Amino acid sequence: MDEEVDWMNNKSKNYSQWRTRYLRSKNIESRKNILLFFVSIFFLTFTFLGAYLWWTDEFKFLGKTVIYVNAAVTQENMKHWGRGYYYQIGVCNYIVEGKEYSSDFRINDSYLLAKIGDTIVVKTTLENPKISKFIGYP
Repeated sequence: MDEEVDWMNNKSKNYSQWRTRYLRSKNIESRKNILLFFVSIFFLTFTFLGAYLWWTDEFKFLGKTVIYVNAAVTQENMKHWGRGYYYQIGVCNYIVEGKEYSSDFRINDSYLLAKIGDTIVVKTTLENPKISKFIGYP
């Protein structure tokens, strides 16, 4: 009978040690999962932000002083692409700090066709005004 009581006490002691180790490892695992969740959310956000900046062509303006200038359309022509699809390419001239620059852009991104002599708004940088992007019409 004493052996059986000792065996039961030993078994309950082993169980309590196992339970303590299990609860400690469960807490550590829970903290690790929460940390991994937030790290993955951070990287997904960073990845989608980078993809968005690349898709909208805003990477080239990152960290630079941006200005918006009016530009005059000097040339326009239609480019064939695919089966019966055409898009309009325009060339515009704009002045930044007394110097004249020229840039080409895709006009149909704004769903309005431009004619020679129209005024458009161009986003450019002060550091390198050759970096530009068609924004829209004033």
